[in-house]
Amino acid sequence: MAGCGSVSDRAHDGGRRHPGRHGGGPRRTGGVGARAPVGRRALVLAAVGGLALSGCGLGAGPPPKDVSLRISERFGTRTLRALSDPELAGEDTVLRLLERNARVDTAFSGRFVSAIDGRAGGEDPDGRRRDWLYFVDGLLADRGAAEAAVRDGDAVWWDRHDSGLATVAAVVGSFPAPLRGAAPVALSCAPAARRACVVAARRLAAASVRTRRLRWGARADRRTPRVLVGAWRSVARDPVARRLREDPQRSGVLAVVDGRGRLVPLDAVGRAGSAERRWGLVAALRPRGRAVTWLVIGDGERRAAAAADALRPATLEGRFALRLDGNGHRSPLPAAAEG
Repeated sequence: MAGCGSVSDRAHDGGRRHPGRHGGGPRRTGGVGARAPVGRRALVLAAVGGLALSGCGLGAGPPPKDVSLRISERFGTRTLRALSDPELAGEDTVLRLLERNARVDTAFSGRFVSAIDGRAGGEDPDGRRRDWLYFVDGLLADRGAAEAAVRDGDAVWWDRHDSGLATVAAVVGSFPAPLRGAAPVALSCAPAARRACVVAARRLAAASVRTRRLRWGARADRRTPRVLVGAWRSVARDPVARRLREDPQRSGVLAVVDGRGRLVPLDAVGRAGSAERRWGLVAALRPRGRAVTWLVIGDGERRAAAAADALRPATLEGRFALRLDGNGHRSPLPAAAEG
């Protein structure tokens, strides 16, 4: 069936394809695409698919099991739908799953999503461009929603946000995905982070995430997901973690660690909050060509341990990233919804 396929090697494949560009006026029914940002100002889509009703997702067979569907806005800060048991049929694609459970408008003869439940992508009245992107198992999709088959256990998440502000390639809100899989995850703990490492290992095991210890500073295969645990002063030596010193277009996280080691949270339009001297963070980064790296870190070992203790599905659910303040209070990143 032309145009149908599956997203392969989601947890271990660092490469992504971005074949289409978003635009055009809305039209009801048809296929769907999702914009996948690349570069400083991301205006590229992650998907080009066939027509939704022309074959994909209409095959026979039992429906996949344990599938969830989340629809949100503004980097996950506003949830529109969260379905743990969405309507689903055998051989459905991500597109067909969306159409069964939400009202979908499309553009370009049904090739791209222009609106979900009446919330349109494109330029908003404030001049910012916000488009619909989708993630599967916590990773930005690498193909069109009409091409990606829904599989057992998939966590499908659509979010409308300004990807010109932050290039988000991975989120923590589908935990234990994408860390739970057939191959073990590389767990690497800073030497002084013994307590945080023990807590992280225990929480990962409780979520059925298989791990293997990786000596601190040792290199992992580019296709192997990593979990880095420790204080920022140690973790900052890692080339992927260092991206937190830069803007969100590089890191994909709505926060920056400044030159004094303080966490500066950003809101959903990029406004900076107060720099926090005591902080913890759980975030996922996925540079091009590499598997995902999860950061379970803090300003010191104590907050790193608190971040490790947050590795629970109920705590991370629906969050792009999670931050902790000096008292251990947990809150999502970005820091606040747009006004």
